[in-house]
Amino acid sequence: MKSVFYVLIFVITFSCKNEQSNTKNKEVRVNEPKTESSNKNVAKLGLEVKFNLSTKTDTDIFLRFTEEGNMDYSPKDFIKKSIKGVNDSKEVTFNLPHDVFPSGMRLNFDSKENKEVIINDAYFEFEGRSYSVSKENIWSFFVPTKITSYNKDTNGFYLNKAESKTLPGFIFREALLDKLEEKIY
Repeated sequence: MKSVFYVLIFVITFSCKNEQSNTKNKEVRVNEPKTESSNKNVAKLGLEVKFNLSTKTDTDIFLRFTEEGNMDYSPKDFIKKSIKGVNDSKEVTFNLPHDVFPSGMRLNFDSKENKEVIINDAYFEFEGRSYSVSKENIWSFFVPTKITSYNKDTNGFYLNKAESKTLPGFIFREALLDKLEEKIY
């Protein structure tokens, strides 16, 4: 009977040590350094600004923005898109950095022939919330800069001074910025 008792104690002791070593191995696996693919951070997108527009000439479009406390548009705070001139409308999308909540925005365009840029609609999205501006409401939310003229019949913005060092464009009205803050930020 004593020998059975010793065998039983030996089996229990041996199995407990095995479980402890398996636990240690699991802990080591859990605490292993992460591989390079698991460390990749997916960049979060900030405010997405889309314009459905058309222009007959090749044009560079610049979305400029300011942040809280900064009243001037910095030469470094912009996103540039180049589009080919066609008669059909195209969608141009700008993605602001995730940590930027603009207090002011302006769209400028640079065309060699200074033809009008027609805005059909605008769409804004941030983290699943969105707001859109229809063709009928373009004038309500965008105001042309001093050197830019606006054609209400076509929703077209164009340069009204041929000899200007500033690019034509339009500023986002405060009413639009308020709507964006209310609806999607």
